[in-house]
Amino acid sequence: AVDRIRRQNGVDSGKITAITPLGVTISKGSVESTVPTEDIESVSLASEPTELTSARNAVLAGRPQEALDSLGKLADDPARRDEIAADVDFYTVLAKAQLALAGAGSPEEVAAEVRNFLARRNRSFHVPQGIEALGDLLVAAGQYGAARTEYAKLAKAPAAYFQLKSALLVGQAW
Repeated sequence: AVDRIRRQNGVDSGKITAITPLGVTISKGSVESTVPTEDIESVSLASEPTELTSARNAVLAGRPQEALDSLGKLADDPARRDEIAADVDFYTVLAKAQLALAGAGSPEEVAAEVRNFLARRNRSFHVPQGIEALGDLLVAAGQYGAARTEYAKLAKAPAAYFQLKSALLVGQAW
């Protein structure tokens, strides 16, 4: 079983050796490479439960309720790899955020869950996407100033992609 990083232009396979909000380092043999977060479409982890794979695919396809149903079938496993637990947490809050943004839930309540995820999983490569989701929920709740504050956090990343995305989102929040 190997870890896989699906990028916009291919797939990297091997063993993930490090994860930060800015990228994921993968090792294949003696060669290590770091894939920047902005280039990652998805990450499949070795020995991840099929429910997580189904949930990830459902969220990416815009079917949040299906994702929550799949994640609801997962039993708590204290021996679960930390990266898998982080993905379960992330896709749960992202699916809830998608539902709230579609009018099926309270943006304020889900925003609190996203904040909790960001506090607990602050080393995840999902942090930038979580910040964006939090900003979107705050906009939906009419908290434009708070949304701009969240979106501005993206500009702290060294990648031009996040600096531009931050400027766009802050502008939209105005």
